[in-house]
Amino acid sequence: MAVAQSTVPEDPTDSENLRASGDEIRWLMREASAAGARLVQFPEGAITYPSRHVMSSGPPGILTAADWNRVDWNVMRAQVASSMFSDSVCRRV
Repeated sequence: MAVAQSTVPEDPTDSENLRASGDEIRWLMREASAAGARLVQFPEGAITYPSRHVMSSGPPGILTAADWNRVDWNVMRAQVASSMFSDSVCRRV
């Protein structure tokens, strides 16, 4: 087992940061696998941990309800799927 800490961007509306986060997670998974780990634990929100300020639906500087429609869900789903199902990353157990 391995425990990994990735860089966690706070802006889920930034597609490039989401892709970079996914790339880093897969790199950490490969490193852990090379060291013999069969399981890697990442922190909650490893791909992104949204800032309340970024997600706020109100004017800048005012915290209001989160607007989850702003998230780039297509990129988020692609990064999760790529990390889950890539043979280059995961060994089947």
